[in-house]
Amino acid sequence: MSIRLLVPLDGSDKDPRALQVADAFARLLDGDLRLIRLLEAPATKVSAGLAILGAVPEPAPAAHADIDRQLRESAAKLSGSGYKVTTDVAAATDVSSELLRRAELDADIVIMATRGPGTVARAFLGSVADIVVRKSSRPVVIVPPGARYGVGNRIELKRVLVPLDGSRMSMAAIDRFLEHAPTGKFEYVLMQAVRQEGTGGHVMPEPVRGSKDRGLSSEGNTVLHVQAEQAETHLHELASRCSARGDIVAVRVVESTDPAGAILAAVRGELVDLIVMSTHGEGGLRRALHGSVANRVARESEVPVFLVTPESAGSSRRPGE
Repeated sequence: MSIRLLVPLDGSDKDPRALQVADAFARLLDGDLRLIRLLEAPATKVSAGLAILGAVPEPAPAAHADIDRQLRESAAKLSGSGYKVTTDVAAATDVSSELLRRAELDADIVIMATRGPGTVARAFLGSVADIVVRKSSRPVVIVPPGARYGVGNRIELKRVLVPLDGSRMSMAAIDRFLEHAPTGKFEYVLMQAVRQEGTGGHVMPEPVRGSKDRGLSSEGNTVLHVQAEQAETHLHELASRCSARGDIVAVRVVESTDPAGAILAAVRGELVDLIVMSTHGEGGLRRALHGSVANRVARESEVPVFLVTPESAGSSRRPGE
């Protein structure tokens, strides 16, 4: 059964980024694309009543036809790649809610380009992408402004950076991606950023495997960066699982006080094409005050970001599969 890829468009200059990445995913995952354009209907008492009844006022026929033509032209440019492309134009009193509904019913992955507004502005004003990422029951691929490097060209998604933090949620991200990913097609870079430990680290009895290069010996004991050791052990366990699928895997542990910065630096340092990571789904004022690693990465990354939230962390398999 083909992977269903939902691609919301809005007619702006960010659409080519979304289409370029959607094309790469469709070719890689043997997926089908559904290009959708939702037109926001005026929030009047009449439209609110119609929405309750499941009906939404349709846009003007001329506008609808013009947008439908634009979508079909975009689909025609992609249809020669060997996968199915369909289009849909509809009205919605609440675009984000309608996208969430359609993702639940008719998608396995949502692919959206963003304009990357500032955190505080988004906290108070909101954005469709922000709401969909936090509430979607499906993984969402964000294509930020920095990922415009290949617009107009066919891109390949081969080398994948997977930032982990030891939590169940971070593991859910790679689990969801592996459900869809073909075996033997990727190079994974499993990365974990840990807190910098004080000079000398912790003292542990020798021998400790893998500690010689970063430890300092004193009176039969080895001074270790314990968090880094534990993270590396965990990442190697996960690497074995990916290697068993026929994929190439590298492990990286970085000591840093800025996890988001370390991830963004690794994009260039490791020459990756995609980031796969989780977010706890926090939004609004709480995120503005406390920050979010995934939020910053999704805004500033130079490659697409495959995001999994608590809402989309469960198995994506459809009934009957």
